Amino acid sequence: MRIEFGKKDETWGKYGLVEARINYNGKPSDYKAIIKDGKLVAIVGANYRLVPNEEVVRIGDQVASEVGAKPFKVRYARTNWITNKAETRVYAQYIMPRGFDIDGKDRVFVGFSLQNSIDGSLAFGASGFTFRSACANGVFLGYKEIARFYRKHTKALEVDMASIKEAVEKVLEETRDAIKAYRKLVRLELNEELAEKIAKSRLPR
Repeated sequence: MRIEFGKKDETWGKYGLVEARINYNGKPSDYKAIIKDGKLVAIVGANYRLVPNEEVVRIGDQVASEVGAKPFKVRYARTNWITNKAETRVYAQYIMPRGFDIDGKDRVFVGFSLQNSIDGSLAFGASGFTFRSACANGVFLGYKEIARFYRKHTKALEVDMASIKEAVEKVLEETRDAIKAYRKLVRLELNEELAEKIAKSRLPR
């Protein structure tokens, strides 16, 4: 029984990433290794599509600029994205600078986040959310996720400017629709409150 690395793919070598086919008894198996900076980080299926976390963030920053969003950075942080300890996962957040007035007193803001992994533990995804305010330590008050878009790392996955922009625009559209629903709900609640007051008043029928 002999296991060894076979053909290597260094497409993403600038990020320190190498894909190496795993050979079993001298023949290519259905698996490959993901190696980062010389360290083995995962064994995945041969059809796994590697997408560097740095690429997702790079394109995400460009898309945010196009749709008018700004990277959300926690105070004292160098970037708007965070990783796990092994640096195999990434999460990046962006927010729209202007909020939406709901009822003259309540104001809701919109944002979106991107996620990805290089070890198969997390699908590529974009999600839209609303929030009332954000603290400098990264805590969103009144946070509510509205829309999600996920794609597994298969051969069909294309993570480029067009695909990420399409995903972001989709979740932002659904999030804006949620804002409209908030406004309708507030008007409905106000109408019900007014009707109840009238019903309880001393006005003649």
